[in-house]
Parts: sequence; structure tokens; C-alpha cells
Amino acid sequence: MAEETVNTESDNQSNEVTSQNNQSDERNKNGIYPAVIGGVVGAGVGLLASPEVSKKVAGRIGQSEVLQSAGRELRRTAQEMVTEQAMIMLKQSATSSLSKYQQKLLGDSQAASSSNNPNKENGAEDEDNRYQELKQENKDLNDNLERIEDKLNTLLKALDK
Repeated sequence: MAEETVNTESDNQSNEVTSQNNQSDERNKNGIYPAVIGGVVGAGVGLLASPEVSKKVAGRIGQSEVLQSAGRELRRTAQEMVTEQAMIMLKQSATSSLSKYQQKLLGDSQAASSSNNPNKENGAEDEDNRYQELKQENKDLNDNLERIEDKLNTLLKALDK
């Protein structure tokens, strides 16, 4: 039993030491990475702070084929986005204008029909009369088209002889 207690205490101590080592490793890593990043950023700023070096770096970046290609692609994408947005706005504007115009026309026609036909029964009779007139007009047009077709067929037969 005494051996188990000693083993347990030594295991606890070794676990504590291991966790302390892990914590110190994490602190070292956490402290080293920001220091390295800060050093790189500082060196970059220091190089670019010099007028001669910054002009050379800017010139090289401007002449870079990759950067020029990326610029062209960015410009093309921006133009496509602007064009698409303009088309959407134009469609919305046209739709809005058309709906306003239709509402105006419908409002005018409803106002005219309500002033001409105050009684709904008279309105139904007028619609029925108008339908009958259109039906008769359609029949007359079909008859005329049949006569014209017959005359054209007769003319074609005469030309073929």
C-alpha cells in the first residue's frame, strides 16, 4: 500500500512537471512567433522608408507580370459587376415605370367605365354586345380571307396553263 502511494505521488509530480514544460513551451512559441513577425514587418517598413529603395521596389512591383495580370483581372471583374448592377437597376426602373403606367391606364379605364356605366347590369350587357360584335367581325374577316384565297388559287391555276 505504501508503494502505491509513492507511485501515485511520483506520477502526480511527473504530470505536473510535464504540464509545466508544455506551458513553458507554449509561452516560448507564443512569444517567438510575434517577435519573428514583428521583425519581418519592421525590416520591411525600414526598407520602404528609404526613398531610393522604395522607388526601386515600387518599380519592380509595377513591372511584375503577375501583378499586371491580377490588375487586368480585377478591372474586368469590376467592370462586370458594375455592368450587372446597372442592368439590374435598369430592369427595376423599367418594371417600376411600366407598373405605374399600367396602374394609370387601368385607373383611367376603370374610371371611364364606371362613369359611363353606373349600373353593373348595363356593364355586363355592354360586354356581351361587344363580344357579339367582335364575333361577327371575326366571321366576316374569315369569309373575306376565304374569298381572297379562292381568287389567288384561281390566278395561280391560270398562270400555270
